[in-house]
Amino acid sequence: MHILSLSAKTEEALLELASRYENHLADHPAQSVADICFSANTGQSHLNHRLAIIANSSDTLRQQLAAFATAKEAVNVLYGKVQSQNCPKIAFLFTGQGSQYVG
Repeated sequence: MHILSLSAKTEEALLELASRYENHLADHPAQSVADICFSANTGQSHLNHRLAIIANSSDTLRQQLAAFATAKEAVNVLYGKVQSQNCPKIAFLFTGQGSQYVG
């Protein structure tokens, strides 16, 4: 199973992006779904309108992208919009390094 995650600034832009991926999969059915998902997941910024699709084959992924584009209910298709613009700050704590100061 693979996860394809897409995002865009607007819902219309996300629909267009999903349509382009669907067309690409139709034109290149032999291309690895794993490679497509990896490139999409790591090569794009995470914008407010987000789509995640879980699929194990190119045909399944195409069907799910088509379902999203036509607003049909589909299994393993998740869509949402980020509501908050305030991202929490992340801090890392590495314990076990001992005292930093004498005494």
